Amino acid sequence: MKPVAELDWIGDGLAVWHGFDPEVRCECGSTAVLGDKGWVIFDPIPLSTSAWAELLAEAKVHAIALTSGNHQRDSLALKSALKTSIHAPESARGEIEADVWLKEGDTLAGFSLTGLPGAGPGEAAWCDGRHLVIGDALLHLGQLEFLPDKYCSNPAELRKSTKKLLGLNFQSVFFAHGLPLLSKARENIAALLT
Repeated sequence: MKPVAELDWIGDGLAVWHGFDPEVRCECGSTAVLGDKGWVIFDPIPLSTSAWAELLAEAKVHAIALTSGNHQRDSLALKSALKTSIHAPESARGEIEADVWLKEGDTLAGFSLTGLPGAGPGEAAWCDGRHLVIGDALLHLGQLEFLPDKYCSNPAELRKSTKKLLGLNFQSVFFAHGLPLLSKARENIAALLT
């Protein structure tokens, strides 16, 4: 996939970038959230050198966090270039490479990991009480929807496991596939899941 040329700044300490990946034939996105120790980068897709310079002018990268066993993406190149570590769900072990494997409830820079079985291998969401970052379980490509059944390991289990999201506190949702929900995010998620 070609590097994305520009960042979309959502607010102070919050940026996203999106691009079409011809290999997976889908819009893919990444999220960067600035914490006390630097940026946490979720599911990184390639970003241009100038856009990285813009992001790194704010702070260094503290960690890379993955949401799925399908989202190695640009993480290995970034790990080396930025001298950082990759954190991923334990249930994605064997599918991707990571330095730190986390289980349900483990935290990274204020984000807690919630496993979402039934989608792809190691599917998870990360939440810090303000922001929810989701991998493949839910998509926002024109409308909010579940991962299509043909890509799920168990569609019924996915629908059941995503109900755990209703127990989390968040105001905005960021997706690995699709644009963020910045207003009425909780209401939209609740409407889909109930």
